[in-house]
Amino acid sequence: MKVNVKRLMFLFITIFIMCMIFYFSSQNADTSSNTSDGFAEFMAKVIYPGFEKLSQARRAEIINDCQFAVRKTAHFSIYGALGVFSCLTMNTYKNLKVWVRNAVSLGACLCYSVSDELHQYFVPGRSCELRDVCIDFCGAAVGTAIVMLIRYTVKKIKERINYEQRTV
Repeated sequence: MKVNVKRLMFLFITIFIMCMIFYFSSQNADTSSNTSDGFAEFMAKVIYPGFEKLSQARRAEIINDCQFAVRKTAHFSIYGALGVFSCLTMNTYKNLKVWVRNAVSLGACLCYSVSDELHQYFVPGRSCELRDVCIDFCGAAVGTAIVMLIRYTVKKIKERINYEQRTV
């Protein structure tokens, strides 16, 4: 039996991303907030001119407002990466139709998102939210769509090159 190196590499990266998601979801509310506070503060400094000159109370309020966007963007992004690599893993199964590969990839991402939210339910200070499952799935869908778009573009370029070589 021939070992598919690409498949193993993509599968390893997919599992690594899943482990990262599990690690972040295992953090209690205080640890998770501290992590996103740093990003929220950076975002506030970029978005709000004169942020440093504001009162401490106003800065804290702005950081708190930015934290929601940071958290949801993190959900979308990490599941986008999961969507990319689960799709790349499934694309190594050439004997399956493309729609089946993509459906399995998206289904796996959705199942993992649901299990991740259920996991968070048992972490102190964290919650299980349907909204986060939807954001996660959208991220995975965008990641999968990016892979599909790149594959389609590469296929069309190869077809054009082959056509031009035949006509010369």
